[in-house]
Amino acid sequence: MTRRYRVLTIIGLLLCGLALAAIFLPWKTWLEIKLTSMLQAQGFSNAHLTVSSLGLNGIELSDVLLGGNPPLILKQVTVGYSLPELLSGHLRDVNLNGLTLEILQTQDKWNVSGLQSTKPSSTPFALPVTSEQLAKYPLNAKLEDSSLQVVATKWKLDVPLHITWQQQPMPQLDYKAAGLKLTAGEFEAETKDVSLNLTLSKEKRWEGQWSIRDLTIKSEIPALQGSGTVMVDANHAALDGKFSSADNSYHASFHINYALNNSATSQATLALATLPWNGGQLSVRNVKIPLGAKQAVNATLEVEHVSIAELMQSFTGKKATGTGVVSGKLPITLGADGTLTLHQGILQADEPGTIALAPDAIPGDNQQVVLVRQILEDLHYSLLSIAVDSSPDKKLSVLMTLQGNNPKVYKGKQVKLNVHLTGDILDVVRQSMLTSNPTKLLQQGDHDKK
Repeated sequence: MTRRYRVLTIIGLLLCGLALAAIFLPWKTWLEIKLTSMLQAQGFSNAHLTVSSLGLNGIELSDVLLGGNPPLILKQVTVGYSLPELLSGHLRDVNLNGLTLEILQTQDKWNVSGLQSTKPSSTPFALPVTSEQLAKYPLNAKLEDSSLQVVATKWKLDVPLHITWQQQPMPQLDYKAAGLKLTAGEFEAETKDVSLNLTLSKEKRWEGQWSIRDLTIKSEIPALQGSGTVMVDANHAALDGKFSSADNSYHASFHINYALNNSATSQATLALATLPWNGGQLSVRNVKIPLGAKQAVNATLEVEHVSIAELMQSFTGKKATGTGVVSGKLPITLGADGTLTLHQGILQADEPGTIALAPDAIPGDNQQVVLVRQILEDLHYSLLSIAVDSSPDKKLSVLMTLQGNNPKVYKGKQVKLNVHLTGDILDVVRQSMLTSNPTKLLQQGDHDKK
């Protein structure tokens, strides 16, 4: 019995000694030096941190800085664990607060703040999609009051971060943010609430939904609401969704397929996009947009019921008016450098209408020009087509073909005219017009009616 009390006394004295050592020895300083050395050994230069507290249930770090200019900044890190979990290499909770992260593009390379000097990994990143792969991650984690800024050569994206992660009862990742902001030159786009929810399915892939409230663009476009689905597996990510205005006059539906290990094959498909324009509607369908490299994008612009009055105002510097609407298709190319090229296409009037050009829009005083000027002061057309193309110098070229009459000119006889519009200048062109008698126009109209 005496021996047992002696053993218990020795154990008690040891525990008291450890407790006194924990109180009076500079353990926090030692641990800060140890953790800093470990981070630097992993390639993190200029590592700094403060150990705020340490116990059997967890550790709290504050003012964590990693890397050079700019550094990775964390205001607070809290790691929760129990001794059995710690001994087995598992963590119960990890809470990150005040993370400031920047991703910068320098020439053709991307650098993450604080990670510029880290040792490169010999194996590519693989998204965890099995229970075994997820076992090394904390059971629960939170990232709050944090931000990510992506700065490219021609654009910048600001992303607030609020992420929640849990493993039980099923692996789930939730992202919520008060708003994102994209800036590219004079272009600006902002959102209000953004959310993303991902759950690991039995098929070993992450599935979920996303939503964006009030996407606003610095233009006359109204606020857009967006929603859709997400699928991510070990090799690729797929994003489907749509954006639309309250009245659905602005609408876009799309699909993005991104290869995680081979971005060169990644592609976005704009299934349908529509917007109102000059009283009518413009739309494109099934446009393929490569994401892995800078390439030209081809599309066919569908024009539906666009106001002739608005078009004439644009083509002639507000020197012409008209009635009626036109529809048709215009092939376009968006170059890798962002330039827009319009290829040969034709718009046609849906029904008869009128065209009226101001007299000073057609310069000249010979008989042919005077006659054409009189006819176009109030032309009642039965047929109207507009051929649009880009000239070799990239300027817009418009050839308008008209068939109709002016009730006040030559007793309203029918005529055919080709009017070439180039910006604010109207160049009236007619085959054989300059070598024929002015009445040839009227005779041609009579012949066409027979």
